Amino acid sequence: MKLLQALRQLMRRLLRRGPAEPQDPYARVGVPVRRGPGGRSSAVALEEPPES
Repeated sequence: MKLLQALRQLMRRLLRRGPAEPQDPYARVGVPVRRGPGGRSSAVALEEPPES
């Protein structure tokens, strides 16, 4: 009987997916990254025209 209980506890420990204590629910939530337009719509850096 003790052997079966020990094996059961071992399997529970091995198959446990997360820690026992609660964590921050938003810790693994990714933030959407918004990028600007690419290709022909992207911004271009030009020199200022000389003053006349």
